[in-house]
Amino acid sequence: MKNKANIPAITILLIIFFIIFYFPIIVTAKTTIPPLKQNPQKKNIVDSLSKNSAQAKKHFQKGYEYSQAKKVGSAIQEYKKALELDPNLSEAYVSLGMSYILKKEFDNAIRELKKATQQKPKHKTAHTNLWWAYRQKKKYDQGIEELKKIIAIDPNDAYAYMNLGDTYLADKKIISKAITAYSQGLSKNQKNLSLHQKLGKAYELNQQWDEAIKQFQQAINQKKDTPSSYLFLYVALKKSGKNSEAKKVVQKALSASKKNPLFIANESNDTLHLLEYLAGGYPEKDLLASKNPLTVCQANYYIGINYLAEKKFKKAAQSFQEVIVTNIFFISEYEYAKIELDRLKKK
Repeated sequence: MKNKANIPAITILLIIFFIIFYFPIIVTAKTTIPPLKQNPQKKNIVDSLSKNSAQAKKHFQKGYEYSQAKKVGSAIQEYKKALELDPNLSEAYVSLGMSYILKKEFDNAIRELKKATQQKPKHKTAHTNLWWAYRQKKKYDQGIEELKKIIAIDPNDAYAYMNLGDTYLADKKIISKAITAYSQGLSKNQKNLSLHQKLGKAYELNQQWDEAIKQFQQAINQKKDTPSSYLFLYVALKKSGKNSEAKKVVQKALSASKKNPLFIANESNDTLHLLEYLAGGYPEKDLLASKNPLTVCQANYYIGINYLAEKKFKKAAQSFQEVIVTNIFFISEYEYAKIELDRLKKK
C-alpha cells in the first residue's frame, strides 16, 4: 500500500548505483604531463596513470556490487580506495555520499557530495542527494539552494520542483510556496501523477477544497488503478464536510478493485481492508492488528483523519502520533500526519 506519490519523493536517487564504467577514464596530457621534450618519461607516467584509473574502476565496480548487496560499510571502503587511486572520479564521490546517507552520516555525505559538485557543477544527482542530506540536518534553506541549482541546470526537471514543494510543505510549512513549486512542476510534466497528488494535498492543507478535489480527480482520471488517489480524494471530501461524497469515492474504489485485478495487484490485501474500513465494513482494531508496519502507519493516518472530521481532536492526535512513532518517513502519510499533529498542538 505504499503511496506512489512519495517516490521521489521521497526521494534519494538510487540510480547512482547503476552507473557502471562503460567508458575509459581519459587522462589529459595538457594538464598533467609536461611537453614531450621536457619529459622523456612521459610514456611511463601515462602508463602509471592509466593503471591507477583501471584499478580505480575495479574498486568502484566492487563498491557498486557491495551497494547492491546492501553491504554499505564495505561499499564505502571500496569507493574510498577508488578515490585514492583517482581523486577525479566524481561518480565515486556521489556513490560515497549516497552510502553515508544510508548510514545516516549526513555530515560525511555532505562533504563527499560537495566534492562531486565541485568537480561537476551540473551533476543533478549529486545536487539532489545534497538536498536530501541537508534536509536530514534540518538545513532546509541550503537544501533549497541545491534544488534551485538543478532547476538552473535543467528548467524542465519536474522532480526538482516536486522536491522543492516537499521541502516548502513538510519542512518550512510554507504552503503557498509549496503550491507554486508543485504547479511549476506540473507545467513541465502534466502527466506526473505524483505532482497531481502532492498539489492536491497542498491545496487540501490550505483548505482550498475545490482545487484539491480537482487535482485528485485528475489523478484518478489519469490512472484509475491507483488506490492512493482515491484515498487522498476521500480525505479532501471528508475534511470539507462532504461525508456522503467521501463514502461514494471509497465505494467507487472498492468497485474498481473488483472489476480490475490490477487495482490491488501491486498492493497488499491490507489496502482492500483499509478501503473497507473507510466504507464502514471493516473493524478498526482488525486493521491496526496488521503485521505490516507500513499498513499500521497508513491506517493510523486515515483513522486520525476520521477522528479529525468528527472533531475528536484528542483521539486524532493520538492516531497521528502513532504514525510518527513508526518512523516510516518514505511515505506521504508520515509527512502529512506530522503536519496535522503540529496543527492540533496549536489549537
